[in-house]
Amino acid sequence: MSTSGTNGWDAVFAMNTAQINQIFFQQYLKEGPTRQASTLRFVVDAGQPNQFYVLNSTLGPPEVNLKESTLQMFILSGSLFSVDAGQIGWVLPIGHDSLLRGSLHFDKIAGQDIAGNVVLNLAAAAFET
Repeated sequence: MSTSGTNGWDAVFAMNTAQINQIFFQQYLKEGPTRQASTLRFVVDAGQPNQFYVLNSTLGPPEVNLKESTLQMFILSGSLFSVDAGQIGWVLPIGHDSLLRGSLHFDKIAGQDIAGNVVLNLAAAAFET
């Protein structure tokens, strides 16, 4: 990973938070909220043998907050359920008032030119490696 101010790019440009979020929103509308990248399913260990929780959701567009170095996405629909020894225990529907929020480490983002489109892998900024 480059340590230069341009992070390996030839040029740098400035955008404010509202402009960045508008681009995310336009991309979200263009690709459609039912695309695979808008869905999230993950499993969390419940701390007991053969027990876990599953979050299955459809996400809204990403919203970045540059001052707090965070990214959030509203959960548009979904459910959280428990599994114990292969049996579903309880199901909790999740609505529009729920969101996922995580910290971003901007020094880990490297952009790529893919078929003439600039792609920023925000996942690289969200996870410690």
